[in-house]
Amino acid sequence: MSQWIALNDYANKHRLSISTLRRRIKSSKIQFKLEEGKYFILDSPEEQILASAVDEIGIRPNIQSTESFSTTKLLLDELKRAYLDSLQSKEDQILYLKQQVSDLKTLVLLLEKENHRLQGE
Repeated sequence: MSQWIALNDYANKHRLSISTLRRRIKSSKIQFKLEEGKYFILDSPEEQILASAVDEIGIRPNIQSTESFSTTKLLLDELKRAYLDSLQSKEDQILYLKQQVSDLKTLVLLLEKENHRLQGE
C-alpha cells in the first residue's frame, strides 16, 4: 500500500537521515511532492527496494520508470541467488574441512598411541 508521508516520518520509519532523503529528492531518486513548503515522500514497497538498491550497491535507477524498477528487481533477485549459492558453497566447504580436521585428530591420537607403545617395548 502506497501513501505519502512526511519527510521526518519517512526518515524515522526507514532509519535514514534527513540529509540523505534531501539528496535523493534533489537528484530525483525518490518520489516526492511539496505541499505548503513541506516535503512528502511516497512510501511504497517498490520505493523501499529501490532506495535500498541505491544505498547498498550503487544502482541509480529512474524510479519513474516501471521498466527500470523491473530490471532493478531482477538484478537484485539474481544477486541474492548468487550470494546464497556462494554461502551454501562456503558452508559445504566448512563441513568438509571440519570432517578432515576430525579425521586428522583421530589419526594423531592413533599415531601417538602407537608411538607410546613402540617406546615402551
